[in-house]
Amino acid sequence: VERLPLAAEVLDPRMVRIPAGKFNEKHKHAHETLIHILAGSGQVVIDDRSLPVTAGDSVLVPRWAMHQTQNLGASEMRFLAVTDFRHSQRALVGDPTDYRMNTDIDARSRHRGMQRGRKRVAWARCPGATE
Repeated sequence: VERLPLAAEVLDPRMVRIPAGKFNEKHKHAHETLIHILAGSGQVVIDDRSLPVTAGDSVLVPRWAMHQTQNLGASEMRFLAVTDFRHSQRALVGDPTDYRMNTDIDARSRHRGMQRGRKRVAWARCPGATE
């Protein structure tokens, strides 16, 4: 994953390369991601849906959706992943440490433990957010 050197206030564009026959790990995060396939073919798995992709296709991954990009082709898959990471990193949205698929950790307990050590927690209200 290569972060592109663009001076954007909210958007965080990255170039991602996945070798033939490989996958990135299943994960989720607080930001949306727009994936645009530049080369190669495979599928993007979002929650329980598998979307076949090839060069020229675009896929939107919603916030907190478990997802994985799989290169099912014979050559390297390259795609541009554009997120609003810089926006979501400014607001506490969910548990920022609970973004990997890790079934052996109780994220809620870990989050409570982290909060005990803090003196002050800053919350940012986002338009349309509910408590």
